[in-house]
Amino acid sequence: MAMLDIVKLALRRAETNAYDAEIRALIIAACHDLSIAGVETPAFSASSSYNPGDRVVYGGEHYVCTTPVVEAGDFNSQNWQQDALFVRAVCTYCKMHFGESDEWEHLHDSYNEQKAQLQMASPYTNYDAYGIKTALGG
Repeated sequence: MAMLDIVKLALRRAETNAYDAEIRALIIAACHDLSIAGVETPAFSASSSYNPGDRVVYGGEHYVCTTPVVEAGDFNSQNWQQDALFVRAVCTYCKMHFGESDEWEHLHDSYNEQKAQLQMASPYTNYDAYGIKTALGG
């Protein structure tokens, strides 16, 4: 299921397209916010190999590799599943900012916790690119 459809379900707006532009903008904002926080997802590369747990963006969607892929070639959805943790964080961000939520503080705390967990998980960050892992003796 596409990210837009998942978020529309989370917002209880699946039956209408009236809010699609606003929801797409919120999805983009959520992805940018996570990226600023250091949660990075590389683009799928047909010339790369992937191991289970590797993450990519393909067609605007975030995926996690489920089976080893040697020289990927064309994207084969049988080797991938949607990145549920990333999608959940995006849904929470969108629920927090869509309309006027009575649960804004709760959603804000929940989103910040999800973001912090992603920031601390090695598959979601490239902290070694900055020499942090090496500096820590890793």
